[in-house]
Amino acid sequence: TNIRAQNLLGIVIITSAGKFLIWGACDISVDHSYTVEVMSQIENIYNELESNSIKIACFVIDSVAAYTVA
Repeated sequence: TNIRAQNLLGIVIITSAGKFLIWGACDISVDHSYTVEVMSQIENIYNELESNSIKIACFVIDSVAAYTVA
């Protein structure tokens, strides 16, 4: 959570060469208590990356308590 009390789902990509790429962030403040909506955001991110020919090995989310199903 940042100083404006927004819940952000940030995207950082680690390449196979070990480089970090900042892809973007989604504001999930409204959706933060609804796992289904957050999963939908993750699917959108996955599809966007896939359409740019970026392969994803896994997603790691640090809000374990809130998004255990995601």
